[in-house]
Amino acid sequence: AALSGAVTLMDSRDTDTARADAISTFNEHLVGEMASGMTLVVQFSVNLRPFTPTNANTADYVRTIVTDFGRPYFLASALPGIGTTKVIGASAVAGKQPLAGGSQVCDIAPLLVCGDVADTDPSDGTLFGIKYDDGTGTNGKYCLKSSSSPGGNGNDNGNDNGNSGINWPEDCENEAIHNDAVNADIGPGNFQLIQLDCGPGGDCVRENLAGGYGACLSDSSAVTTKPGNSVGPVAQGFNTRFGIYQGNMSRADYPPDLVTTADISYNAYKTAYADEAWTEADGAPQRRVMAVPIGDCGAEEVGPGQTDVPVLGLGCFYMSDPTEQNGQNNWLKGYLVRDCAASGSPSVNPETNSVGFGPARIILFKNPDSSAS
Repeated sequence: AALSGAVTLMDSRDTDTARADAISTFNEHLVGEMASGMTLVVQFSVNLRPFTPTNANTADYVRTIVTDFGRPYFLASALPGIGTTKVIGASAVAGKQPLAGGSQVCDIAPLLVCGDVADTDPSDGTLFGIKYDDGTGTNGKYCLKSSSSPGGNGNDNGNDNGNSGINWPEDCENEAIHNDAVNADIGPGNFQLIQLDCGPGGDCVRENLAGGYGACLSDSSAVTTKPGNSVGPVAQGFNTRFGIYQGNMSRADYPPDLVTTADISYNAYKTAYADEAWTEADGAPQRRVMAVPIGDCGAEEVGPGQTDVPVLGLGCFYMSDPTEQNGQNNWLKGYLVRDCAASGSPSVNPETNSVGFGPARIILFKNPDSSAS
């Protein structure tokens, strides 16, 4: 019940929906004599320690409690003053565990966003120079893939003529970061794509952007770029998340998100999840929210063609729109949001890293208010 509620809370950011799912999961597992006389209490907290019950949708932790389950005594009932029954209970706590500091991070997108190495504190509303969206869609739309300006051919050979200049649309706020804070884009021939166990050509890009990458980054300190614009494969793979299928992409292999309505705010997207107002009943959850490496594209070791880029951290991006191919131009647009579901290895001591931003997994924690948890 705790795990079910925590997963729903991360997906919907709605405590009412999370409570309903926790109770539903709990009730589904009650059989026999357990099916009567048990009431589940569901609590939420922004922090793990202290666990302070709240209904705020910013909560990260769920506690489920049963306190009133009567069990009969057998041999002990023969002792004086014991009685015939004892009321027992149980509790569990589950919540978000950021993957920062872990040995592996999985489920990442084959993209790279360039960031400001000097900005490491997300508490001011930005991370690595990228603004966090407040959910309304009015604060910081970013392009997660650049395109070639006129004269660049965007081919896959990794030479300098593939990127004679970066072409950013006017509504992408990361243009200022690239020009001012970083003072460099990725080296010539690169368009924000990275290698993820990928062979040459566009087939691997297409499958990886559709979500076909099943391995993990065992070392998230750097990523290797994949030169070439690959506009067709990018659009064909990425747009499966919006229920658009081209280039032999299959709905059975790559289902859409449950909510594919384009150009809606992150708040509206989460509300659709909470209300189960799904546009794709056979879709998969959270396909439009991706974990993306943020790199130091201005580092000295970053060069033209295939190159290694130091990773500053990982960000979660809510993708607002499908992409359209226009010649050698296509952009992937999204907003940096607080967290997203991923898998991997959390830090060695999760208690010290239990609050944060970025990709996270849901795990069980020891109930700080119960020695029996």
